Amino acid sequence: MIGVAQLSKDKEAEVDSLQQVIKKAMHDTTILNAWIAWEKIVFQTDPKYFFQLNKKIDSLCSLNLKKELNQKEKVSVLKSYGFAWNAFGVLNERKSNFEKANECYAKSILIYKELNDKNQIAACLNNKGNSHWGSGDNDNALKCYSESLEIREEIGNKNGISASLNNIGNVFFE
Repeated sequence: MIGVAQLSKDKEAEVDSLQQVIKKAMHDTTILNAWIAWEKIVFQTDPKYFFQLNKKIDSLCSLNLKKELNQKEKVSVLKSYGFAWNAFGVLNERKSNFEKANECYAKSILIYKELNDKNQIAACLNNKGNSHWGSGDNDNALKCYSESLEIREEIGNKNGISASLNNIGNVFFE
C-alpha cells in the first residue's frame, strides 16, 4: 500500500480507514481533512508520500479557491492550503533547501494572515526561524523567533512561548 512503508498495524488500519473516507466523500473538505490526517501519519516514515499528499492538498485547495465558496468552506480550504505550504517548507528545510523553505513558509504565513490565525502564523514564523538558523542566518532567525514569541505572548500560548524562548536561547548559545 502506498504511504504506509514503515507503519504499525494500527497506523495501517488508520490509513485504510482514511482511504475509505476519501472514496465515500461527498465534499472536498472531507477529502482535504482525510489527506491531512494521512499526511500526519506518514510525516516521519515516508517523506516521498508526505510530499505527494501535500501536492494533492495544494492542488485541491487551488482548484477550490477558484470556485465560489461560502465562508465556512473558504476558511476550511484556506486552513488546508496553509497547512500544505507549511509542510512544503518543512520538506525543503529537511533537504537543506533553505531559500525555498523560507518561500514556502512565507506563503503559509500569508494564508494564515488572511485567516487571522495567530497560532499558525506564530508556528510558521518559528519554522521559518528554524530554516534561517539552519542556513546560518542567525539575524533573520532571531527576527522570526522574536516575532513568533510576540504573537504567542499576545495569545497566551505558553508552550509556544517556551519553544520561542528556547529557540532564541539556542541562537545566542551558538
